[in-house]
Amino acid sequence: MNDNNIYYYGEKNDLAPVIKLQAGSIRMDYENGFLRYLKVGNDEVLRMIYFAVRDPNWDTVEGVIKNDKIEQGDQHFKISYTSEHKKDPIDISFQCLIKGDETGHIEFIIKGMAGSDFKKNRIGFCVLHPIVECMGKICIIGHVDGSITKNKFPELISPHQPFKDIHSMQWPVNEKNQAKIRFFGDIFESEDQRNWTDASYKTYSTPLEIPFPVEVRSGEEVSQRIELDIISDKINVSLEPDKDKLTFSLKEDLGFGLPGLGVGSSTSYDQLDESSVEQIKNLNPDHIRWDLDLTQKDLVHKFNTIGRETEKIGSQACLALFTGENPNEEYLRFAKQAIPIKDRIRHIILFSRNSKTTPDHLIADLSDRIRRDFPGILIGGGTNAYFTELNRERIHHGSLDFIVYSMNPQVHAFDNASLTETLEGQYYTVQSSRNFSSGKDIMISPVTLKPRFNPNATGEEIYLRPGALPSEVDVRQMSLFGACWTLGSIKYLAEAGAKWATYYETAGWRGLIQGPSSPAEKEIFRSKAGDTFPVYFVLYWLKEIRAASIIKSHSSHPLLFDGLTVRKDDKNHIFLVNYTLEKKRIQVIGAKNPILINTLNLQNVRKSMEDYRILDEFHNTPYESIELMPCSINWITMNN
Repeated sequence: MNDNNIYYYGEKNDLAPVIKLQAGSIRMDYENGFLRYLKVGNDEVLRMIYFAVRDPNWDTVEGVIKNDKIEQGDQHFKISYTSEHKKDPIDISFQCLIKGDETGHIEFIIKGMAGSDFKKNRIGFCVLHPIVECMGKICIIGHVDGSITKNKFPELISPHQPFKDIHSMQWPVNEKNQAKIRFFGDIFESEDQRNWTDASYKTYSTPLEIPFPVEVRSGEEVSQRIELDIISDKINVSLEPDKDKLTFSLKEDLGFGLPGLGVGSSTSYDQLDESSVEQIKNLNPDHIRWDLDLTQKDLVHKFNTIGRETEKIGSQACLALFTGENPNEEYLRFAKQAIPIKDRIRHIILFSRNSKTTPDHLIADLSDRIRRDFPGILIGGGTNAYFTELNRERIHHGSLDFIVYSMNPQVHAFDNASLTETLEGQYYTVQSSRNFSSGKDIMISPVTLKPRFNPNATGEEIYLRPGALPSEVDVRQMSLFGACWTLGSIKYLAEAGAKWATYYETAGWRGLIQGPSSPAEKEIFRSKAGDTFPVYFVLYWLKEIRAASIIKSHSSHPLLFDGLTVRKDDKNHIFLVNYTLEKKRIQVIGAKNPILINTLNLQNVRKSMEDYRILDEFHNTPYESIELMPCSINWITMNN
């Protein structure tokens, strides 16, 4: 344990150790019971092989590893352990074996036994295929009935399963190597995980068309096996990756600027205090989002708050309207009560409490009335849930100004590396949504670290145990890693051409600042009253260059470091982030006279959280070479 970890990623516990393994020509990481980043040379074969226990609400019941034994040589390994998954009423334990030999043959075997009666939506293996390396490539599917078909990994995000009834898969890794994977113990199928911003295609069991949840009885056994092989036409396959440097390169000028960066209203405070208002005002946010339940008859108090805060902050309101059974009547009441803040409203988003996506009839009934009652207002529709809901249930967008969906990185996995992987996936959601909405403007609202609610729950809500954080709160909200992830999110949404994005909340433990009160569980969420979270500074710095033009940029190792680049007044402004806990020396291709304008890292984060004005005192520093401190955000300028 280390107190520094609180500033890095929100808690004292050390991250799970990573062990480097090799089986023949395949290199990989072993972390917390699973295999990650399986590669031949520099080519990624699989992103991850793991297994999961999903409860009736599709929540993951994480395992506790015990009795682990690791044996390894230069080109072979053998790992065994017990994984216990317990979350009342679920109780199931697995005996696990992972082995790889000198030929590159890898097996992962699990044998589980239920210790209680419970309901599950899924238990079994998941295999993640990387997007960049697989997208558009031919995949030969061996089906359960013995037949074989040729398919392609989807380019635009597939709303439904592209591959079904899978026993085996074979696809090209590069010009000289093919990967082949076989599945035993269940029927497998694939889905496009970019629907939830995971940068992977996932092959999993059991098929979704089989009804769920399913009753599991105490003593019931689960047994599955996966086998992976590399098929090569070259006798001597290179075992070592190329020793590439960590490089950051600038590409073409995209011809547009950053999205309008807004923030959600606080769910921790009914109204912001004057100090918090002043801090949020310093960000000059594009908009502040408020959610309004139109089934509530009296919204006057809410409108008073909206009017006060938008006026003092100098921002405009984005109103998400949730209608009930009588939308026309509810809208009329809303329009009458909203008259005092009429000039403060910029966006209105139409949602229904009874539908995952905006119903076509709601758009048809209300869009003309809104334009008449609120001239100049921009009207949006889509989903308050994940992009996948909109992709699967597309709306009639003709009379809308923009399409909207929310985003968070923790639908399927929760560790830091998995969160970093989702950043690339965000780009594809904007690309695909623009495709099926005929080029409409895209708003991502809101972006949060945790899901705000579960749109796909099939069971009863599990109540919060005393002393635990609410399910929608993440300790990384107040951390350097949280700020790095946010900068990465803005990079990918900006380069994809998103028009607006709403990040987090103004104040509270889901916000940019803590606000006037300490968090309820301050022994777990370790901030205090008045703290400024590192993510605040990301938006604070970016406000200075909003009118700049985005330069598409490329990181050689985007899971380790990345950056956002804009051009303003003949200078390139690069915001580089290091997602890891190790220093990284970066070469910026074509860099001329780099100057470090500002940095936020472990050395200054404590004082900056206590007084957000301290970072303004940083003096420009010439750079001979660019070195990124662990979990740091760095603002660098250089000549074109």
